[in-house]
Amino acid sequence: MNLTSSTSPDDGLVLPGLDGTNPLGFLATLGTLRVLSLGRHSVKLSWRLSGGTWRPMLFGVPVALDELGSELHFIISNLDQSAWSIDKKLPFKANLLRRNLNAVVAAASHQTRQKADDLTSFGVEFYADKDGLFEKTELCMVRTGDSVGQGLTAYARQIIGTIESRQLQQTVEMTWMYNDDEYTLRWDPNEDKPYAMQWRNPSKVRSPSQKGANCLALFGMGCFPVVPVSGQAETTGFGLKRPKQVSWTWPLWNYPVPLNVVHSLLALTELQREKPSRSELEPLGIAAVYRCDRIMTSTYYANFTPARRVA
Repeated sequence: MNLTSSTSPDDGLVLPGLDGTNPLGFLATLGTLRVLSLGRHSVKLSWRLSGGTWRPMLFGVPVALDELGSELHFIISNLDQSAWSIDKKLPFKANLLRRNLNAVVAAASHQTRQKADDLTSFGVEFYADKDGLFEKTELCMVRTGDSVGQGLTAYARQIIGTIESRQLQQTVEMTWMYNDDEYTLRWDPNEDKPYAMQWRNPSKVRSPSQKGANCLALFGMGCFPVVPVSGQAETTGFGLKRPKQVSWTWPLWNYPVPLNVVHSLLALTELQREKPSRSELEPLGIAAVYRCDRIMTSTYYANFTPARRVA
């Protein structure tokens, strides 16, 4: 697989609000690409250094940057969101996931696979715990169910169902201000605020978040299927594991590729080595590789650490 392209960087649309070195920024970028692709746009994605970090660049976008939030909002409003309505918690019963997967796979095709991708990003139904719950994705950083019985799926439904075009526009175009008092999904290292480091009681207030980024990142989840490997569930991108710690590794590439090629890049075995080989990755168009750790900050919640470059 060689990603070399003659496309000029000047033809692309740079998204200055998104940072590929931030786990949430990377997920939100993939969500942007996936939403536009689901909207039947032939969009490609690459990365370029801009403003001291890696910014995404989209090719084939049918609108200008200042109209992108409205375009994303229109597409999201018309997408199938039923995967998030199966249960309020994540994970839920393995047999319920299995029934839904059987139904959606039978109806899926290359053009209509949104719900199949959504469901396979939730977890693996092959393995269940003593309560019959399937093994969930490593991207689920919140507790299975909070004090009112809600988990990631319920949060996702509320975020997607109430998102505004201005929030999406701010996310892709501007520096994030974290002005939204909404559910934090704990994908941004900036959301990890230890109790002792805050001047107020965090249990009495909601943490500020970037709602547009979380909304787009929820669609980005669909790029990370969970698969059975050697008797356990493995989330794409999370193959490097140590005792009590798992790391997430992702590539940044400098040639425009469509969503299906992005899926292939995310699953490269080389990325999961302790020190990925630049000589192996550069011919594939991969310019940089970043990694962060998934750490448990309490009994029920996890967070990502700031990312570090490993190749």
